[in-house]
Amino acid sequence: AASPAGGGAGAGLVVAGPEDEDVALFCLDVLVGVTLRNKDRAKALLPHVYGYLRIVVQSAKAPSPLVERAIFELVRVCRRLLPVSDDLNLSDELLDSLRLMFALEPAVADAFIERIARELCVLVSVAADKVRTQKGWDTICKLLMASARHPDAAAHGFSALSRIMGAAVASEDGAAEGASAATPAAATAEGAIVESRVRPWNVKSFVEAAAAFVDATQGGDARSIAAISLLSSACASMCAWCQGDDAVETALAFASLTSPQGASPPPPEQAVTSLRAHALLGPWNDVVGELRRVGESESRAGVRDDALLTLQRVLLAAEGLHAPPTHWMMLIDGALLPMAAALGERCRAAGAGRTPAAAEARVAAERTARIGV
Repeated sequence: AASPAGGGAGAGLVVAGPEDEDVALFCLDVLVGVTLRNKDRAKALLPHVYGYLRIVVQSAKAPSPLVERAIFELVRVCRRLLPVSDDLNLSDELLDSLRLMFALEPAVADAFIERIARELCVLVSVAADKVRTQKGWDTICKLLMASARHPDAAAHGFSALSRIMGAAVASEDGAAEGASAATPAAATAEGAIVESRVRPWNVKSFVEAAAAFVDATQGGDARSIAAISLLSSACASMCAWCQGDDAVETALAFASLTSPQGASPPPPEQAVTSLRAHALLGPWNDVVGELRRVGESESRAGVRDDALLTLQRVLLAAEGLHAPPTHWMMLIDGALLPMAAALGERCRAAGAGRTPAAAEARVAAERTARIGV
């Protein structure tokens, strides 16, 4: 049996061989149970728990009851301790522990990803307000991205992403799976208000996660289009941060998180200008690039057309970012004109055949080109 450096006999039992799996499961239950019953000492106990769980997770080559228990005990610890934690460092440690799942072998991850996505959906429902750092949100978003192409996990992953981005989540009676959220909160299908968790320090992670669901075919065109609306809502949030009554407060909060420790806060006007530049050159540009890519290369006509319509709305709504004229010139020359050329080339290529399928493809390509132009 393996054990972590400095580990005692208990460490060996936790990662014992197959013949001792019942004993290992019992020891794992005791280890986690003691930690959860001593929440006031959790910070001291968690490194030992993670050390044992890390060995189980990293050594698993195939699904087994032991690795399954290790994965979901890890999530259970987060779900129980994160909502009651007021210690920012402890919250970060809890979320950072979820990165152990990135070490799972593909076969193991595939076996448990559906349940992982469901558990993450519960976690963000009960503890989203305790996730305060970019790294914490990046961990959650990357785990949700991993669910995007899985037939059973994708629905749960997208539901969680929609919830934390403040979009409407599908109800059982067929309501829209996601809806654009131009304001900091959006109504769900049941009418409740869900606060958006998109902030300047985590928006890039959310954009990457939404883009993964745009590309995935699980859930059909409807889910990809709903994911495009999440990209639109992220841009709307960026514009809202950079203008209006809350712009200074948001900009100063962003500056405090990104400045060296102990640095003096910048003047309010400078903070807002820096936030606009960060949004414009970073996540806003990422969304524009993603929508352009989908509009140019996506084979599904409905998704392709929606991406171009969304791109149009994003560009027209970007006034709040106060982009300089040189930025718009670079965008036109470097992105929009090449996109128009690519759409024209698609029309030319689609016009080559004489079959009914070729005629349908030609009509779809021409419709996309008209939208793009």
